[in-house]
Amino acid sequence: MRKTLCYALIIGAACCTTSPTRGADKTSPPTAASPTETARELVRHCADYYKRLASLEVRCDWHERTVGADGKLSENKSSTTIAAERPNRVALRSNWGDFGYGLICDGKQAFSYHEFPVPQAIAGAGPVPTQAKVPQQNQPTPEYMEEVAPGSLQELTESPIIASASAGLWANLPFALRLLADDPGASLLEEVNSLTYIGREQLDGIPTHRIRFADDLGITWDVWIAADGDPVVKQVTVDLKSLTGIYIPPIPTSWTITQKYTEWKLNRPAARDAFVFTPAHGSQKVADLFAVPMECPLLGKKCPNLAIKLLDGGTMRLEKHLHREIVVIVSQLDLANPFLRPLLNALDQLAKQYRDRQVVIYAVNNEFDSTIELRKALARQAVDAYRKKHQTPLDVLVAIDEVKQIWRTFCGEDLIGSAVVIDKEGIVRACEASGIPGLKRRLKRDLDAVLAGK
Repeated sequence: MRKTLCYALIIGAACCTTSPTRGADKTSPPTAASPTETARELVRHCADYYKRLASLEVRCDWHERTVGADGKLSENKSSTTIAAERPNRVALRSNWGDFGYGLICDGKQAFSYHEFPVPQAIAGAGPVPTQAKVPQQNQPTPEYMEEVAPGSLQELTESPIIASASAGLWANLPFALRLLADDPGASLLEEVNSLTYIGREQLDGIPTHRIRFADDLGITWDVWIAADGDPVVKQVTVDLKSLTGIYIPPIPTSWTITQKYTEWKLNRPAARDAFVFTPAHGSQKVADLFAVPMECPLLGKKCPNLAIKLLDGGTMRLEKHLHREIVVIVSQLDLANPFLRPLLNALDQLAKQYRDRQVVIYAVNNEFDSTIELRKALARQAVDAYRKKHQTPLDVLVAIDEVKQIWRTFCGEDLIGSAVVIDKEGIVRACEASGIPGLKRRLKRDLDAVLAGK
């Protein structure tokens, strides 16, 4: 397995943000409104502002703090600089300890990279610690890959290199990335169950509006938006304590992530080389930073008539899809884990996109005998929360693999899960590792190839 799998587990972060014109009106909350109405109005105003923005540059400093049951404090820090220009130019450069990664797109080609150690300096992020400048023995080789540029900033923020930095937890990524979405308003309210205006506060000597967001898992994130002038995001603090216990052993008594945003430049021409990618010395170009070689014993062969047990009850046999539909089976998932909710979202989007092209997608939840009923309940909770949030039926079919039959069929002795594409004749045409960033893109590529008869 490529060493890049390890990088996807790093709880590091990146950062970015946006804003339109200087001298904007003050951000004033509506009078005589409820805290929720006030918060929604401020969010709407902020979203409209960022949607109109043509370009930005910003720095984000990310700080994670956990306190264990023994009272021991653990801290992680990262810094990121962002330059973004609509429709599709971006330069994200991030460091976390002595790990560096980034995404550079000039509007035509997009480059993703990771580096060990971090380059001598990252533009706008200050000097790199001395210990990060000395290569250590057995360090991975810096690598980068090149792709055709996506058409929008939103697509760029969904790239695998950024997904890998999140380690499945959106709080590891800059909240401000949401402001580069095609619809910042919808992006800001993604995952949100409740919204409250806390009040007007001074933050580092600057008047701000403080808004509290919360989701169904009990995660809260407070956002401070400048009250005077441009409604720029100044700080985001995420409280993750609700994830501890069932999800995150050992149990910390406190877990917070704070993102501070500084050095804003709004609607100013970027430096000539802002979106130019220069590989670090000794870097190796690869076809795919996240490719994981895996052997599927059934690749190119007829798939057996598996019985797939659905989470909502009932059993589906694969033979029912024969000569009728293409089947995708994504196995070894842990839908009880909130960090996998983005993957459930991605698979359902894919299922909806290909629904009218006779494609059926199964997301198979891995089960463990000792906690099977609890984990089923948590998986149902995740599915119900998704349905409620999107107010739409789930198109991806959620199944369970109680005896690991599906995992063994497609993965053999591999410890990682798989995502297989089975054509209408029952032949396994493609196999991907299911836990790798960019799975949605890979499956889309595989499905398009099968539908084209390749």
